[in-house]
Amino acid sequence: MNKKNIVYFPWSSSNLKLITDGYIKREMSFLYLELSAICKKCNCLYCDSPRHNDFQNELSFDEIKFIINKFEKKGLRWLYICGFGEPSEDEKLMPLLFYLKKKSIKVSLFTNGLGFSEDDIQLLKKNNVNLILKLDSFKKKIFDKLLGSKGAADKIYSFLNSLISQGFVKLNSNNETNLALSIIPTALNIDLIPEVIKFCVNNSIYPAIGEMEPIGNAIKNMSILTVSTNDLQDLHKKVSDILGYNYYRPLCPGIIADFRIDHIGNCVIDSTTGLGCGWFLDEKHDPLIIGNIRNDSIYNMQEKAFLYRSKSFNQAINILKRKKPVISCGGGSRPAEWVDSYVNLMNDCIKNYTETKKSLL
Repeated sequence: MNKKNIVYFPWSSSNLKLITDGYIKREMSFLYLELSAICKKCNCLYCDSPRHNDFQNELSFDEIKFIINKFEKKGLRWLYICGFGEPSEDEKLMPLLFYLKKKSIKVSLFTNGLGFSEDDIQLLKKNNVNLILKLDSFKKKIFDKLLGSKGAADKIYSFLNSLISQGFVKLNSNNETNLALSIIPTALNIDLIPEVIKFCVNNSIYPAIGEMEPIGNAIKNMSILTVSTNDLQDLHKKVSDILGYNYYRPLCPGIIADFRIDHIGNCVIDSTTGLGCGWFLDEKHDPLIIGNIRNDSIYNMQEKAFLYRSKSFNQAINILKRKKPVISCGGGSRPAEWVDSYVNLMNDCIKNYTETKKSLL
């Protein structure tokens, strides 16, 4: 394998297989949790998350532990913390990481790093956390503007440098790394991205490039952020040349999850496709609540989510085939390229579900 051809460990092909194999067997080896909706330290120009005020009703640490224990009975192996809010600002995060470590449950965390202290880095390292860190440019003024917060860029740079100097970054024998940088090409930073890619190559970090999603704050700022197809094609070539292979971003297993749990316990699927995450569709954020983890059975919600996904299957395939980003559309990678594997997965699942129901008659 080309030494430069590394991947973010939670997105590795072996891990995706773990998730899909579990899905077929109706296990739930993967849990997608939106830990909190709190995000006070920046206001990104392209933020796709809706704003929330219902912080008083957020899941408590004890409730989250209870949820983990319930999913553990369904084969839980991974917790992905992504979506609303900034987890580094949540006081529940560190106790949760210790709890997951005791249970040998791996974790992937999307963060801007602004809520972490220097002392937290050793705790992240000790608890074997995998991080996706937001970093769009090494030009401070540009990155501050994208973050919507003066001085935030320097703090992220400092956090990244500390991760490296304190030995956080690990590259295993399969060229899978525990650190990725989330990079969003916009008109403000597209010419500066090659510098970030070179930094990733030199430090065993995976560059996770995802094209801007035209929802949320991005809609208000399209006039200063929009990038042409030609510019994205040019960027893709530059990135591929630096990395030494045709760049692609793997599919995030969060897309395949049965459902995601938001910060107040709602169990949510994408209303259009039935997938566990719909942000990557780049069109709208239109969740469907199928229950609440505080009150409803995960077995019943899993079946409800599966039946909805099965019913929406043909529509989902048509949508995925149409999604052909130049580089990738966030965690959804290049949907048209994983359609066949998704078709095979769902056909196997529907067959198994039907046979199981028949055997119970």
